Amino acid sequence: MTWTLVALAVVGVIALIYWQDRHIVVSHIEIAAPDLPSELNDVTIAVVADLHSRVFGVGQSQLLRVVEKIQPDMIVMPGDAFDYYRPDPGPPVQWAQGAVKIAPVFYSTGNHEARLADCERHLRVLQSRNITVLQNEWQTYAHLLQVRIVGIDDPAFASELSDREYMEAQLAELIDPAYYNIVLSHRPDFFDLYAEAECDLVVSGHAHGGQVRLPIIGGLYAPNQGLFPKYTSGRHTEGRTNMVVSRGLGRSRFPFRVNNSPEIVVVKLVRSSGTD
Repeated sequence: MTWTLVALAVVGVIALIYWQDRHIVVSHIEIAAPDLPSELNDVTIAVVADLHSRVFGVGQSQLLRVVEKIQPDMIVMPGDAFDYYRPDPGPPVQWAQGAVKIAPVFYSTGNHEARLADCERHLRVLQSRNITVLQNEWQTYAHLLQVRIVGIDDPAFASELSDREYMEAQLAELIDPAYYNIVLSHRPDFFDLYAEAECDLVVSGHAHGGQVRLPIIGGLYAPNQGLFPKYTSGRHTEGRTNMVVSRGLGRSRFPFRVNNSPEIVVVKLVRSSGTD
């Protein structure tokens, strides 16, 4: 009897992990700022991070249904749509083909794109599907001259500078505090640099929610942050800078996400009358 109960408990835990690993959750974050351009008031942004060539339904139908219900004004993808260990470009391309029918899509690279031998070809395919790929560049949003969408290539693309030196250089080049800067940057561990550069909104991923999430403690491990990482999910604020970290959708070498369902983050921008 005892062994039967143990076996049932093990099966139950495995079934729960399997379900959690495939069930997409939607998290909502409202960011209120007095200096938000009026045209951005009530704008909804869907953050789709770290797909890692994962499949959610035939032709990404499950993922597309979730995002379509959000009715976003824009979709942002801060890196690792592709996976170095599973280089099939099909899943990201299928997602892209459907996503652009929902809202404008802006994309920046992650460390897995940097490792792909044919990264440029993959990115050209996304561009051919009307995805806006931003590689250390910016563009205005919806012809609003005071708003910039900025995409920063992952530091893994750099060869001569350290990761931190690379990020400092790119932020100095791309961020202008005279504008409202929405920044797509894969790595959340540079939050102090984003704040120093006076970015307004940064969207990141990379940490996969800590892969295994423990009650009260949070994420267990994240690349570039190590054990018990600080930046694995949610909103982080310093000065005028808000950073939103998505737990992402996929996984790479580690086969499961434990207590850490795939996540779409919905960011609602609101113009406030005072400080947030």
